[in-house]
Amino acid sequence: MRICNVRCYALATVLMFIALGCGGSGGSSPTAPSVSTYTAPAPAPAPVTLSEYRVTAERTSLKIGETTTITKKKIYSDQSVVSIGCSITSDTIVTIDTQCTATAVGAGTRIWCWTDSASGKKGCVEFTVSPIEALIQQYRTTGGPRGMTTEYGIGINFTSTWYCNNSGWSCYGGYESHGRNNSDGCAKDISWTVYLRDTNMSLIETDTGSLSGNPTIGPGEVFDVEGCCARNLADRVKSGALTAVYSSFAYTWTDVACF
Repeated sequence: MRICNVRCYALATVLMFIALGCGGSGGSSPTAPSVSTYTAPAPAPAPVTLSEYRVTAERTSLKIGETTTITKKKIYSDQSVVSIGCSITSDTIVTIDTQCTATAVGAGTRIWCWTDSASGKKGCVEFTVSPIEALIQQYRTTGGPRGMTTEYGIGINFTSTWYCNNSGWSCYGGYESHGRNNSDGCAKDISWTVYLRDTNMSLIETDTGSLSGNPTIGPGEVFDVEGCCARNLADRVKSGALTAVYSSFAYTWTDVACF
């Protein structure tokens, strides 16, 4: 019995030391080291700046009297777009109203520009304006200084005794006729060369003249023509050598706006 008791005691003691050795210090598991994290702050947004001042027009080639619409936009770096209005702008070639309507009023080239005061960026549009072409031609009609009731092409004064050099019908050899604007355009600075022929269409005489007062002749308008002097022709008519006169007018003029 003693021997058994000693052995059992010794075994129990050994097991106790094994249990103490396996438990470690304090009897708890080791703790893993903590790891701290860092989140960088978001970058500040870039400032919004004007990228482009864009100015366009539906049409940039116009004839006098035609209109087109202008579009003005400011385009920013964040892709935002701001439309810009128009103010009344007077000009001799292209005018602009508050609705951004551009009207061609005179022949030529005009560049309109607008500038953003903050950035200095500029937007421009260039217009080219051509006149509506007029067509001035000789015209047979009634009236004139003689009060003709039948249509005629030209009248020659061969009865006057006044030998003068003015442009009127009253001088000997003075002539009168009519012209007409056969177009949708308007004309000024009208002048002519008249060719006077006999019944065989042989050229007898020529003369030049211009329209007194330099009026603007509108579409379809008829005007009086008076010049002086075709004295060779008047002599032949007065002597009876000519019973009929044929005339043709070559006109020159300046196309202008019909305003």
